[in-house]
Amino acid sequence: MVRGLQLRRGEPMLDSEVGLAIDTSVGSLIDELTAGQPSLDEVLNRVVDYAVRLLDRVEGASITIFGEDMKPFTMVASDDWVHAVDRVQYSTQQGPCIEVAATSAPTSGSADLAVSDHWPVFGPRAAQLGVGAILAAGLSAHPDPAKADSPPGALNLYSRESFAFEARDRDQAVLIAAIAGMAVRLTQARITAERLREALSSRDVIGQAKGILMERHGLTEERAFAMLRSTSNQLNVKLRVVAAGLASAQEHSAAVLDR
Repeated sequence: MVRGLQLRRGEPMLDSEVGLAIDTSVGSLIDELTAGQPSLDEVLNRVVDYAVRLLDRVEGASITIFGEDMKPFTMVASDDWVHAVDRVQYSTQQGPCIEVAATSAPTSGSADLAVSDHWPVFGPRAAQLGVGAILAAGLSAHPDPAKADSPPGALNLYSRESFAFEARDRDQAVLIAAIAGMAVRLTQARITAERLREALSSRDVIGQAKGILMERHGLTEERAFAMLRSTSNQLNVKLRVVAAGLASAQEHSAAVLDR
C-alpha cells in the first residue's frame, strides 16, 4: 500500500480518493526529482529515496542500468545490502531487473524468494541475504543518451517480508519508474542546454581573446588561436580559461586607463 494516503482517520479511502492522492504524489515526485537543477545521479538517488518513503514495506531500492555489452550495474542504491543483492542478480543473470531487460515487461518480481522456483539460483541466494520479496519496474529512458538503443534499466524494490507487495504497489512502482524516466529526459535536456550555452560562451570569449592578440601583436586569426592553444597546453589549463583571463586583463587595463 501507499504511505501517507489516509484522508480520514479510521475510515478507508474510496477509489477516487486513492486516485487523487496518487495524482498528488506524482506531481510532488516530478517537482522533487527536478528541483534545484540536479545532476542525473542526484535525480536517480531521489527516485530510490522516494520509492522507499512512498511504498509500504519497501525497505531498499536501487536502479540498475545496462552498459556496454548489456552488462548491468547499480547506478544508485539506498543501502549497501541492496548493492549486495543486485550483484547476485548480475552474477547469476537471474532476477527481476534481468527479466525486465530481456522481455521488456513493465514489471517482474517474486512474492516469496525462499520458496519460488522461478529463479532457481538467484532466489535462494537472495533469501539467504534476508530478502523476502522483490519487485522491479522498467525505466522509460536510459540515463546515458548515447545508449538510447540499450534497455533503459529498472527500478528494483526489496522487502525483507514475504508477500510484501500488493497490486497497488506494483502499479505505483510502474508509475514511479515512468516518472523517473521523464525526470531523466528533462535533466538530460537541461544539461544539454547548459553545455550548449557554455560552448557558445566559450566561443565568444575565445573570439574576444583572438581579437586582442590580433590587434596587440598584428597576428592573423589562425596565429592568434595557435598562441592561445599553445599557452593552454603549456599551462595545462582549459583554452576557455586562458581566453577569459586575457579578456579580463584587457578589460582591467582599459578600466585603469579610463580613470
